[in-house]
Amino acid sequence: MTDRELELLINEVEKNELIKAPKNMKEEVFATIRAKKHKAKVVELVSYRAKVVVGMAAAIGMLIIMPFKDISESRIHEINDSIKIKKSSYERQLKKDDLKDAKNEFVESILNRFEMLF
Repeated sequence: MTDRELELLINEVEKNELIKAPKNMKEEVFATIRAKKHKAKVVELVSYRAKVVVGMAAAIGMLIIMPFKDISESRIHEINDSIKIKKSSYERQLKKDDLKDAKNEFVESILNRFEMLF
């Protein structure tokens, strides 16, 4: 409202009686206030829900990603070294088994020759 309009309003009110507000104005004002408060609560609730959903998604993502994060370069090298050690141990065991088989075959062949002699 400009100063001129305010002066006109003041002069009109002084000349005439006070202007009465409409009967339903009070209800309209309170209804508008209630609607704005309700809308603010809804916005706050939606914001809270969005934060919770984002937090849950982040937690699930962390649960999925964290096990793989532990496998770093050094961990991969450790696993490779462990595999190599197990492989060489297995190969040594195979060689021992082959030697045992060869010894057994040799012993059996000697025993067979002795049996033939007697």
